Amino acid sequence: MQRVWRRFGIIPAIVAIASVLGTGAARARDTDKAWELGLFGFAEHHDVASNVSDTPGVGGRVGYHFSAERELELDLENGSGSGALATSNLNYTVRKFTALFVRNFLPKGHDRMAPFLQFGLGDIAVDNGTDSMHTDLERIGGGIRYYVTPRFAVRFDGGGYSWYGDSTVTARKRLYTSEATLGISILIGGKTP
Repeated sequence: MQRVWRRFGIIPAIVAIASVLGTGAARARDTDKAWELGLFGFAEHHDVASNVSDTPGVGGRVGYHFSAERELELDLENGSGSGALATSNLNYTVRKFTALFVRNFLPKGHDRMAPFLQFGLGDIAVDNGTDSMHTDLERIGGGIRYYVTPRFAVRFDGGGYSWYGDSTVTARKRLYTSEATLGISILIGGKTP
């Protein structure tokens, strides 16, 4: 548990500092033609058949906003957890690379907030220390960005993905994983608020 607090503890500190230092009117609509860079911590809950216990980890993202509503994003994540079965002494490393289409929504009267939906495809690598596997994943989710300043946002994502196991590292069947992330995003370029 202490490892999780070390990974996630930096985010509230950054948010607090940015809130104090931030100036100007932050508007979620000012993202046209902007790049988004972000760091995040995540927690995953895997299908029991995967034999992977709950997995905390960290990740990074880069995205390009074609408009305030449409964005293409690439996420890279790395987490680790133990085996879910009581008899398992394996430690699992889970790495993911995902390309996502993000549809942002801009509710009137809420200039600092931008809820979104995301859909994507990617690759997952699972390693238990003795064997490893790669397979495709399909991902769906959503979340919210809250702009603290015109160029800095706090971001929460939730969702899940499905993937196929193999008969060596995991059960050979379709597996499901739910995930929640909390992170920060910085906008570069685009409109000048």
